[in-house]
Amino acid sequence: MLDRMITFAGTAKKTSPCLFPSRVRQLPTFAYVFFICSCAFSFQQSRGSNEMSASIRTYWPRTQYTLRVDSKLVEVDVVVRDTRGRAIGGLSKDDFVVEDAGKKPEITTFSVETFVPMAVEARAPEARQSMPESAKSLRSAQPLRYVALLFDDFSMAFSDQFSVKAASRRFFKEGLAQGDRIGLFTTSGKQIVPFTDDVTKLVPAVDRYNSFPRTPDGGICPKLTPYDAYVIANKIDFETYAVKSAEYVRCINPRAGGGSQPILPGKSGPWPFPGTSPVMMQAEAMWIQIRDTSKRALENTRELVDYMAQLPGRKMILMASSGFLVGTLEEEHQKVINHALHAEVVINTLDARGLYAEDPPEVTRGVDERSIRRMVELGTRPKDLNKDVMSVLARSTGGLFFENNNDLSLGFRELGMVPEVSYLLGFLPQEAPDGKFHGLRVRLKSKNTYMIQARPGYWATARTQPAPAAQEQRRIDHLVMGAEELGELAAVISSEPSKTDNGEPALEVVITIDARKFHFVEKDGLRTQNLVFIASLFDENGAFVTGTELQVKFAMREPTYTRFTQTGLEMSVPLQAPRGTYRLRGVAQEGIDGKVVASSFPVQIR
Repeated sequence: MLDRMITFAGTAKKTSPCLFPSRVRQLPTFAYVFFICSCAFSFQQSRGSNEMSASIRTYWPRTQYTLRVDSKLVEVDVVVRDTRGRAIGGLSKDDFVVEDAGKKPEITTFSVETFVPMAVEARAPEARQSMPESAKSLRSAQPLRYVALLFDDFSMAFSDQFSVKAASRRFFKEGLAQGDRIGLFTTSGKQIVPFTDDVTKLVPAVDRYNSFPRTPDGGICPKLTPYDAYVIANKIDFETYAVKSAEYVRCINPRAGGGSQPILPGKSGPWPFPGTSPVMMQAEAMWIQIRDTSKRALENTRELVDYMAQLPGRKMILMASSGFLVGTLEEEHQKVINHALHAEVVINTLDARGLYAEDPPEVTRGVDERSIRRMVELGTRPKDLNKDVMSVLARSTGGLFFENNNDLSLGFRELGMVPEVSYLLGFLPQEAPDGKFHGLRVRLKSKNTYMIQARPGYWATARTQPAPAAQEQRRIDHLVMGAEELGELAAVISSEPSKTDNGEPALEVVITIDARKFHFVEKDGLRTQNLVFIASLFDENGAFVTGTELQVKFAMREPTYTRFTQTGLEMSVPLQAPRGTYRLRGVAQEGIDGKVVASSFPVQIR
């Protein structure tokens, strides 16, 4: 997922944000789109073509998808809940039925897992004594668990953030099990806190966290909401287009709403061709911004899933979001689900808006009775559409969706805490692995109103088949996770202190390349080459903390190339992490000969 896409000029100085990605501030979506165009336009005026372009994104270590199977054994974690969401205990193997693609394999392994939060154990050790005898006899050790708390900093309003932060603080203090690793991440790709079992690091990080929702400008007259832009740009709701077209006419001619009514579209087509209607052009421009933001949120969520795929134990993402539109992004949406199923990552989602109602009609310029009536008819439909993505992500990965409830602390407990009682079922598939996804259904033999929470299926991956991610593995990814020092590429990697936009300490990692020894290939009168530069931080235990990847494409004219042979090529990337001591790992690889430079050294973020 591209965090920022920039185009820069080879003759710019270090202070120019068009040349140095780390100098580009994290702007709202609508602003950085304009910024990209500005950089490219100013360069094209002076040179006639772009000589270099770069993309920068959050880096996660590449991983291989694996299926937790021992001798073909498939394990399924099951939670049985009553109508109030409470976990039900006291069940045995004979109470369950598992259906694997319509077939009913025999349950060969069965265990019961119980949970008492650390806070309860600390206050009342006798709580364990109150467990049923059946649970005590079958109790197994609590497995390692990784929980990624994912804040949707693209969509959450400030009021929603306040409630989510308060609920998460309480969850950290009361809802964790012994040994749980919690990490704080955002849909924009930032890692606030890497996975840690130190609760003292989590609460201050949440207190410091602030984000700025990226709501695109809907214009002044007519004013469009994100829902309006979506249904108009994608030609879904002609009535909304007709209403906004009428508002546009009254905007440019206020008298049109008086005695002489203009000729306006009816309740059916024909839809205008793209670019032929001012309202359509306004909606399309706004929808591009909305779609780009939603795509970035989905891609960053997928990359977090891929990163967690390599972690041991149980893995869960708890997404707190106010919802976002994902229409026309079905492929990106499905990728998140498929990767989560491969990696056995459960996604639980929480609607940060709580219990909401329809907004009162907003009377802006151009609005008349028909406009107000349309707003009332829509009701909460625009808000409901925003939460579809959260519902599908949870339902499709075996998770839960907490909605229509203002008690977000309850939501965090239900979604983030280990259930008081859960069951682990194991069975042997009746067929050989076929490399396909097998749908699973777990139910109780007796009739009841209980809800069953379990993974929706598994990938029957043959042992001889390579994992999908392994085919994409690059040499540079192996080197990032290693410690080998290499100097095949004539370049030096260094670092210097920096700060984020909100004043938090950070690190700027700089790579300086000797352009005289950098192999360029001449093509159409241009010096061409590609470069990938990855900077990563590792904690004192060697665990990956955060990383940034920069990809640069060169297509330089001879005068620019000559200047760089005299001054050298210098680029930098930002790294943000909590204050502390780390090991910085910098690796760069050029795209023609595959030469690399790799180095490691200790750094401090203060």
